[in-house]
Amino acid sequence: MDRLTTAHWNAWRLSLPPITTGYSKYSIVAGLLQQDARLARPVREAMAQRFAWTPGRELTYTQEEFTAIRVAARRTFRTALLRIRENSEHLAAWRAGRIEAGGTAWLLGEALDVLPRTGDVPVYDKPRTIRRRYRAALAGGSSRCTWGRLYLSRKETAARETRTARRP
Repeated sequence: MDRLTTAHWNAWRLSLPPITTGYSKYSIVAGLLQQDARLARPVREAMAQRFAWTPGRELTYTQEEFTAIRVAARRTFRTALLRIRENSEHLAAWRAGRIEAGGTAWLLGEALDVLPRTGDVPVYDKPRTIRRRYRAALAGGSSRCTWGRLYLSRKETAARETRTARRP
């Protein structure tokens, strides 16, 4: 402890990552070491100095770029909203019995009815594939054709948040 120098302390401090965990490590180690009476006064003074990294350069979007991002987000979210509304209305009509049994529209309603209860359309377990009778009604096996009929994707969820963002 008595061989610890200010140079050692400062070198270690600079090696810490400029994030919260770096500051936490700094605070904990400084607090523990300052309890030892053998610690030299100059090192104690170095530990007492304000702990801050040089501020990083903050990059911001121009007003035009920010507007373009928000427009793209609105477009993405609007497309998803219309898709989900259409499928929700179809499900409501199926549940109300307004869709004739046996056709493609009825099979789509049946598949959509399973989706909120299980998180997926009717599938075979191994390998995970859409059950044969629903394939034509769903028009594909992609997420947009299956669970995406009633739920947002991660990109659409982010677009939902971005479309109302305000410029700082």
